[in-house]
Amino acid sequence: MQDKILQVLKNEPINLDLARHFVDILLSETKMSTAGYPFLTESAYRCLIENVSYLFKQGEEALEVLLKLEHLFNSSGLITDPDQHASVQRALAVCRQVIFTANICAPTDLWVLKNILSNWTELGIDVKHLPEEFSLSNIAQQFDLKEKRIKVDLDFLFSRGLIDRAESLYKKPAFFHAYLDSPSLKHIPQNLKGDIVDTIKYFILGKLTDEDFVRDFFTVPSLQTHEQGWHADSLKTELGFRIVPLLIATHQLKKNELLTLGTSFFEVFTDSNHYLLSLLKYLGYFNAKGKVNLLGERVFSRGAGPFGIIYAYQSYFSHPQSQYRHAKATAWVSRRANIDASQKANAKAFTAALHALERFKNDTKFAYDVFIEHAVGKGEATKQHWNSPLHTEDMLYIGADLEEDAIKGAAEAQKKGELPPQMLLLSNADIGKPETLYDFLKANVTTSQNIVMFVGNGFHEVREQTDASMIAVFKAYHDMGILLVFIEESSLSDHDIRQTAWNTYHAGFKYVHEISGQGLRPVFDTPESPDAESLLSWRSLATKAGYLVLDHYSVKTRTIYPYPKPDGKNPSISMTYFCVPSSLYARFPISEHQKLGTLVKTKSVK
Repeated sequence: MQDKILQVLKNEPINLDLARHFVDILLSETKMSTAGYPFLTESAYRCLIENVSYLFKQGEEALEVLLKLEHLFNSSGLITDPDQHASVQRALAVCRQVIFTANICAPTDLWVLKNILSNWTELGIDVKHLPEEFSLSNIAQQFDLKEKRIKVDLDFLFSRGLIDRAESLYKKPAFFHAYLDSPSLKHIPQNLKGDIVDTIKYFILGKLTDEDFVRDFFTVPSLQTHEQGWHADSLKTELGFRIVPLLIATHQLKKNELLTLGTSFFEVFTDSNHYLLSLLKYLGYFNAKGKVNLLGERVFSRGAGPFGIIYAYQSYFSHPQSQYRHAKATAWVSRRANIDASQKANAKAFTAALHALERFKNDTKFAYDVFIEHAVGKGEATKQHWNSPLHTEDMLYIGADLEEDAIKGAAEAQKKGELPPQMLLLSNADIGKPETLYDFLKANVTTSQNIVMFVGNGFHEVREQTDASMIAVFKAYHDMGILLVFIEESSLSDHDIRQTAWNTYHAGFKYVHEISGQGLRPVFDTPESPDAESLLSWRSLATKAGYLVLDHYSVKTRTIYPYPKPDGKNPSISMTYFCVPSSLYARFPISEHQKLGTLVKTKSVK
């Protein structure tokens, strides 16, 4: 069958090597998951990530080849078996999803990579002269670095397949120098350091006269690209470094929602922005005629959330001496930018969580009249709740956050009529210090049926957390009688991230949270090991605090591996945990099915 298909393609304007790999994948076995998603076999997925490059311009080409193959399979009559035809359609769907997901997830990792290598240069670390094999303690001593800090860098490089790790040693793979030993890659011009989003916006608006910035940002260094496999080479890293702040800038200018399939560049931007058009074509987001293609449409519609979350940590790359050496580190998260990005990323998860709350309420006749959103940001969960059937006229809404910027953002949204007019706002409320909320409730809530609290990716922000301290935090909320629904991104292992290539943005996500002292946690408890105590899952913490975590109302997003794993451990990208305190589950009819029922699954936001 493969030979017949390739024979037909010989006369077509198509990359035959790329088509050959895709034909092998499309004709491989496929199945549907219990949640209704198609998946490949592990061997087919390995064929895809090891033989096909699918980032940026190469992603555009890969999608075009898939489109031609789909047309061929549908019109040539080469496949007559309905089951095989259905299998090909499933494989096509998975391949496209892998390409789309990679082009949302990879840029932030590449932005992080460029910043790491630039910082190494400032610290005197030259990748060219690193030994072929070295230990963590050796490199830390040689360059006078904090072991804990440089380990985060090395583990990130391992997760991106750019360095190998065996027991206590790190090793450079054969392609290490070809991919990373580029002078331009190891240096960021001074005018491109720090937060450059506003500068890009001024350029797009025609207000920027800094020719040096235009030259340095929009002129991508001439670098050779590698045509095979998923690993990031120097050119892709340069492109990722540029698209992250660029897409955030176009999002803030309200351009991204206009950039739909087939839209001309000049319908959205002015004629003078030829530098911008040239870069966007080079990235593979616009076709030769200057119109948005399939890849561009996906990136413009989905990229701003994850890009913004990672970019909010840019100050952590601005002070390498204090970050890596023994001086006290001075850096912070750009909270307002993080709030905006998190709101966009969390919106879909809150929708699914509210649907779960509505099902629980209907199933158990549970009633409540206080709705709290902690780590409130701009109040996305509250906004959705207020406009849903869950809202009642006597509902008291409370928004709590540690950061003043978040409370200001919620207050602004309230003035615009986007949040309930009587909503109470509590600032300086550290989610890791439940007593602050307790005192506020005691002062402001006189009577209550029950309290529901939603938290969107807030618990991991508790700094320097331990299992014991987090169990105490959950127990305090439990003892207040709060029904807790919280969303958390999963802490994925470096091995899992590496094995799944660009199927998540968690390499960069994990990296920025580790360097900022935040505590991501895994979906599954770590097996017994010397450091297992610090790796309890969110579920275990809540359970040890007295909560009953109901699987039937908990929600998980897609799993990291796009194929079933033999050991069954395929962690989800993020989880929503539905936690009922003992004071409630003793009073409401909760069946074993509701406790242990199948986890609700939602489609990925990528």
